[in-house]
Amino acid sequence: MTGVRPPDRVNAMAGTEQLLYLDDMLHVTCTVTPGHSIVRLVGEIDRINVTELVHTLDRARRIDERLVVDLGQVTFSDVAGVRALSLFAGSGPTVVRDTPQQIDRLMRLLDLPSFRERGDGDGRRTDADPPASARSDGDLRGG
Repeated sequence: MTGVRPPDRVNAMAGTEQLLYLDDMLHVTCTVTPGHSIVRLVGEIDRINVTELVHTLDRARRIDERLVVDLGQVTFSDVAGVRALSLFAGSGPTVVRDTPQQIDRLMRLLDLPSFRERGDGDGRRTDADPPASARSDGDLRGG
């Protein structure tokens, strides 16, 4: 069953930040918490690392189907990165939070719905505000 981990694996991973990807410009970590996992991106996303980023995010979905992707420390993203994040967020139960203004602006220019418009409120969740039930459009709010 997807998204279900044996209890020993849950306890071993819970609350521990795991490195999922690292290159000269970007690193991606995942922290498993009850109910969802938080994937943090730190650095720059561009055409050089976007393919690996997508593979990393897809692998993170195997850790936990319900992901919160934190973009608060992304300092740059090109068009390829924004498109990839948008496609990923729309492909499963994912909340994207702390979206930098530069990414919001690129999404508007590309005529992509912002992560806020997808139902993520103001796009700024805290770790204490976990997503509720998943909907098919990627929105994790209850209701």
